[in-house]
Amino acid sequence: MVFDRISDGNIAWSIQKTDFSLENGYLRFMENRASVIGVDPRTFQIPLKYNAKQDPYEFTWQDNLFPANVVLTSFFYSMMCGLSFTLEKEAGTLERTLASGVKIRHVRMSYFLCETVTSIMQVAIVFAIRLLTTGYNIKGSFVLCFAIAFLTCLVSIGGGLLFGAIFSKRLEVTLASIFVMIVALETSGILWPLEMISPYYRWAYMYLNPISLPVEGMRRVWNSGWGLEHSVVRTAFLAPIVWIFVLSMVSRIVRKMQTNK
Repeated sequence: MVFDRISDGNIAWSIQKTDFSLENGYLRFMENRASVIGVDPRTFQIPLKYNAKQDPYEFTWQDNLFPANVVLTSFFYSMMCGLSFTLEKEAGTLERTLASGVKIRHVRMSYFLCETVTSIMQVAIVFAIRLLTTGYNIKGSFVLCFAIAFLTCLVSIGGGLLFGAIFSKRLEVTLASIFVMIVALETSGILWPLEMISPYYRWAYMYLNPISLPVEGMRRVWNSGWGLEHSVVRTAFLAPIVWIFVLSMVSRIVRKMQTNK
């Protein structure tokens, strides 16, 4: 009889331990999913004490606009570097430079480095204007916000140099840049939440737009104080790096095609 009670107690303890492990595993899964889609993970913690509607960090129109505006402004200004590259083509300066023995990759690298330095100052000015004129403070790491905006600038520089390599007229580069800016603005989640878009098309808005993921990451760092431990913030860093690599490879292919003509 004693052994039966001990056995029953062990079984009950094992079942309770298994249920506890399953519950914790499921809660961790739900918190991770919540982080991926941009919901505060505290929403799924047990007991249910967190209420997003009473959260002091709940997003307002300012919370959505200000961080996104920093990324958007940085992206727009940096893309204009393609015009400088095209001006050298039209003036014949680029042709004379190449005739002197300088490689085209050296010219492009010099443009990229110069624009990188300019972008650092540009991002600093944008942050200074936003923080000083609006009185809006960053709740997270300023370094993370600055790095996200800077990486977005590098993506824009790569796109501008790609347009400068493909097109030979200022008007063509200008129209291509404006087209990309409009598409990026409309599909970045700045004008309306991406959650309103059909799930079948949402991946295109998220992953085929170079600023949508950085915008979401910037909002979470700026408003909620999130760090690199959240996948949304990590993705905001990874996405621009992937875009820089892709644009570099496309520019390399275009340059080879033009050389073989």
